[in-house]
Amino acid sequence: MAETIRVQISAPFEIPGQDSAGWVQLPAGSRVSDLLRLARPPLALRLLPVVVNGKTAGRRQVLQDGDRVVFLLPMSGG
Repeated sequence: MAETIRVQISAPFEIPGQDSAGWVQLPAGSRVSDLLRLARPPLALRLLPVVVNGKTAGRRQVLQDGDRVVFLLPMSGG
């Protein structure tokens, strides 16, 4: 089993170690909550919905190598 995984992140905040294509290396077994702990965004951004590989994900979801994680910003209009 791999000791680390790489996931691609799209987020409105910086994540330490993220490369220019959005990839970040994490320990195997990392969850969405671990990613948030690493990034340390402001509280309002920690509450954003998250999608992993196109499906809504909870904070406890375990990330897999190659996952694409997107933090969704609220939309406004009028």
